[in-house]
Amino acid sequence: MTQDNIILFPKWREMLEEESLQALKEKRYGTALKKLNKLIEHKVEDVEIFTGKLICLMELGRLPEAQSLCEELLALKNENYLHYIHIYLTILLQTNQYELLMEEVQSLLEMEHLTPPEREQFLQLFSMSKKMKEESEEEEVNELLAKFNRAVGEGNIPLQWHYIDRLNKLGAEPENAVIEHLAAETIHPVIKTAIFQWLQAQQVTEPVRIHKFDKCKDFIPIKIERLDNNQDYKLIVKQFAHVEENNPTLFQVMKKLLYHFLYVLYPYSPSREHYSDIALALTSLGKKLLGIDTYHHGDQSATVSYYEDLIQYAETLYSSVIEE
Repeated sequence: MTQDNIILFPKWREMLEEESLQALKEKRYGTALKKLNKLIEHKVEDVEIFTGKLICLMELGRLPEAQSLCEELLALKNENYLHYIHIYLTILLQTNQYELLMEEVQSLLEMEHLTPPEREQFLQLFSMSKKMKEESEEEEVNELLAKFNRAVGEGNIPLQWHYIDRLNKLGAEPENAVIEHLAAETIHPVIKTAIFQWLQAQQVTEPVRIHKFDKCKDFIPIKIERLDNNQDYKLIVKQFAHVEENNPTLFQVMKKLLYHFLYVLYPYSPSREHYSDIALALTSLGKKLLGIDTYHHGDQSATVSYYEDLIQYAETLYSSVIEE
């Protein structure tokens, strides 16, 4: 006979309920949880039983389990929904999931049958969550900036990129000390690209000086075409678009090499008069990487050879920092 078929006699159920309640009162949460689980295993699914289990899980620090159970109970959308939602919001608050908490509260505020006190309570919770989210993000930004500066001092370039990428995604405001790295010869060109993209995301209107590959020039971030919509990339791809029909794999390799090349140069860009030479260099390098015969009828021009070396160098710089 399986456990599901075992009959839970009324007196046994009553005894388990009393013992679990007593254990809860005495803060013996482990003992209470075992007894509550026994009741749930035998299909005793009263709101008091599940509430007791949620309390035990939370007090025992098993918050992910409590959150998962709460989400299961909320999915039932029964008459106990608002009871469980209060517990759920408490769990989100305790685990610093402010974004999710605010989304849940916004959904709740759209419910028509909320009483004025309930609506006011949820509005206060939303306001508190927003403030705590901002404080948490500010703390994280300060920590990331400190880690970035430490990574610069240690010469850890992949970590530098990781921290800048995270700061960008957080929508943090770049500090002058970080912006000044754009003109420093010692900072990796890939890191400078990441910093510049961060400035673009923040719509910076002031010119910044960028030193890359023996060039030094001022750029206004908001006025520079974003890399993900770059005309240089589109126009150079057109130069070798015919490759796609005969060799799709080579075409994809060439596009990837081109994007990495332009990423390393950015916001500088190659001269348009050299687009065809770059396309030939990409073809040659792509074939070499794929082990395709690269025999040339006639010598390769010095310009094509120059770009092949430069693209290969850029690929080394890119792949040493960014994993794909």
